[in-house]
Amino acid sequence: MELQDELTVILHKPITRGSADTVTELKLREPSAGEISKSDQAAKRHGSSIAGELMLISLVSGIELPFVEKLCARDYHAASEFLNAFFNVPAKAEDPASPS
Repeated sequence: MELQDELTVILHKPITRGSADTVTELKLREPSAGEISKSDQAAKRHGSSIAGELMLISLVSGIELPFVEKLCARDYHAASEFLNAFFNVPAKAEDPASPS
């Protein structure tokens, strides 16, 4: 199954940043290796895989962490499910007909 490169999550509960800025959607993309590393460091530092997932959502969406932490459960789950799919990608099998 082919993974989506990007996903836009329309927020069930928009996030207010300041007096005039409201976030109504998260635009997510495939994370880079460096972003995965940073989220792993956050998970280890806080002793929580959720802390790592929140960091990764922040990094790939461009929304600052304190605001990502305000996501409702449904929006967090949608973002997390999309990003976690990249961790379950099977290694590409070698073609037995190709020369070694």
